[in-house]
Amino acid sequence: MKIKGQYVIRKIAGETVAVPVDSNNLDANILVMLNETGAILWNFLYKGAEESEIVSSFCDEYEIDEATVKKDLYEFVAYIKSKGILVE
Repeated sequence: MKIKGQYVIRKIAGETVAVPVDSNNLDANILVMLNETGAILWNFLYKGAEESEIVSSFCDEYEIDEATVKKDLYEFVAYIKSKGILVE
């Protein structure tokens, strides 16, 4: 899984936002608001990390069970897929 296009992460009015910087995504006016966990997931997906790497990292770093990490990951992936900004 990988984020499609070029984005930068910016703090805008105290909120973390993924902002498109390439012409493919500028036309769609897609901004993605990210909480702290979403920003970490975004960075993993932006570099094309595999699911197993993401899950392992979250389990190790935050001492969270695998089922919870996968649930949150799948919800996040479904959301950004619905916006057309994730490629498999």
